[in-house]
Amino acid sequence: MKNTPVTIISIVTFLSVLTLTSYSFGEETELMKGNILCLVFEKGKIKALEDFDYCKGLLIFVGMDRKIYTLAGNEDDLQKIAKSPKKMMGYRTPLKIKGSPEGNERAWVLYTPTLESDDLDINVERMITGTVVCLIPNYLKGNAKLVISTAPCDNKDPHLHVIYTDDGQIYALQGTKDTVINIEKNPNRRNVTLKGRIEGNASGLIFIVE
Repeated sequence: MKNTPVTIISIVTFLSVLTLTSYSFGEETELMKGNILCLVFEKGKIKALEDFDYCKGLLIFVGMDRKIYTLAGNEDDLQKIAKSPKKMMGYRTPLKIKGSPEGNERAWVLYTPTLESDDLDINVERMITGTVVCLIPNYLKGNAKLVISTAPCDNKDPHLHVIYTDDGQIYALQGTKDTVINIEKNPNRRNVTLKGRIEGNASGLIFIVE
């Protein structure tokens, strides 16, 4: 499988404890351990930042449970997470976060504890066109490699996907397991048009593929 690597800034930063207030959404909240990445679009490239003062992009959680999640939920909660890492630099213990995991092995989401339904209910149905990127997690290092594949990736271990548009907007891709596998089987990752529904808020958008 031939892959086109995407620039990644790799300064490993393990974070201290961040505990959010409890709440229940579908499944009960769990205490998750792992590391946070910030996906941003800079100078025409998508990057996964491990060291950042304030994340202005999409928050990703690389869990010690060997799952990689999109962080979603209440915007106030997400803003706290986005602003926290730099303050906690120097610590070597993994970040601990309370959240409610949802989804499947091809598209996990970790919802923050104080989620309010209208924060994730934009429900805008539309078509988007952009570049699909694989996030291949390294659970030992707590980071992820960003790859624009030139061949199907459904034979790889389960991983997360995002799509970014020409104007630099990044969406986490979510959907049923079969829907995501259909995307993985498509060797074309550039100028991909998907139909679905947008959910989320200014701190992170999710595109639910139909």
